[in-house]
This record gives sequence, C-alpha cells and structure tokens, in this order.
Amino acid sequence: YSVVPIVLLDVVKQAIAAAYPTARLEEMSEHNVFSKVGKMSGTIGGEFTLKKPASLPIATYMESKRDASRALLNAIAGATREDGIGVQILIRPASDGWATAARKKIDKIKKDRMSGKDSGGITGLLSVRDIIEAPWKPPETKDSKSQYKVETQLTAADQQQIDAIEEKVRYPGFEALVRVVVSSNTSARSQTLLKNIIAAFALFDSPSLNGF
Repeated sequence: YSVVPIVLLDVVKQAIAAAYPTARLEEMSEHNVFSKVGKMSGTIGGEFTLKKPASLPIATYMESKRDASRALLNAIAGATREDGIGVQILIRPASDGWATAARKKIDKIKKDRMSGKDSGGITGLLSVRDIIEAPWKPPETKDSKSQYKVETQLTAADQQQIDAIEEKVRYPGFEALVRVVVSSNTSARSQTLLKNIIAAFALFDSPSLNGF
C-alpha cells in the first residue's frame, strides 16, 4: 500500500510505473488500524528515542548480524483481524552541523581521557574509607602514589566509540522519528503487541554505543 497526498498522486503513480512497468495500481479505501471494540482504552502508542547522544550510532546489520526488519515483520504478523498496528518512520536530511557536532564528540573523548576523565566522571576521587583513614595514615611516598596515576591513554572502549563516530560521519545524516500505535479489543492485548514491536527494535541496541 502507498498512502500519499492528493497533490503527489500522479507523481507517485509515475514513479511506481517507471520502477515496476508491469505493476497494476488500484485505488483502495484507507485502512483503519483502530479497533471499534477497544476504542481509546485498547489503544496505546508512543515514539522511540535514543538512549545516548545522536552522535553515537545504533547497531547496524554488519555489527549485530541479525535482520531487524524480519523481527519487526514477525511482530506485526502476530496481529489478528481484531488488532491494528501502525509503525510510522519519518526521515529528513539532518542539518549541516550534525557532522561537526559528531567530530566535537570525538575531540571531547580524547580531551577527557588526557585530563583523567571518563564517561563516568573524574577518576581518582577519594572513597569514604580514604577520608576516614587519612588522619592516621602515614604520608605516601612518590612510589606509592604512582599506583593512583590516572590513565591518559585511550581505552579500547574509547577507541571503539571514536571509530564508530568516524564511520558514521562518512555518510549523509538523517533525522529520524519512529512512532508506533497499537489498537485491539483489550488493553492487555495491545500491551502484548506493543512489547513485541519494542523487542524487535531492541535489535538496534549496541551496548557500547547507542540504541532505543
């Protein structure tokens, strides 16, 4: 199915005919995904948001080795005639500054590491035990202090983030908005269908980078 505004109807028809010369187009009434039985009580939905800043990429097929589109289709296929599922994906070109912001993220990772910081904050902070023992603890020599030296070299996790961001900025960027609405006879059934959709999008999650 293809749903388009009236003003773009002829343009879409020509585009489909050009790509698929043997295709036959038929005008149909728009499908209603909302249940007449469940009404508002059986309808839930929302939109996906990224867990981390957009400069960090989500997991791709090359990383996960799993087909997320198949998982999403399987989740939608679980709907019956009494159920309705709508997944809306809106995309548009990102502003020119998104790549610059991503490169600033790389610089920040390097500077934080050089200054003794990490993603969790400043390293080398004193613990409660250190504070309590301080009045009775003898002064530390230079050699004993060396064990508390802050690591300024990039860790494997830092380098992985930098490589992932650099790979992302090689390609054109797009802003994306993913919305989901589910409608069924009962609220419990709608919750089950929505959880299946969320589980499918979990395949895009990368533990060390980004996800939904």
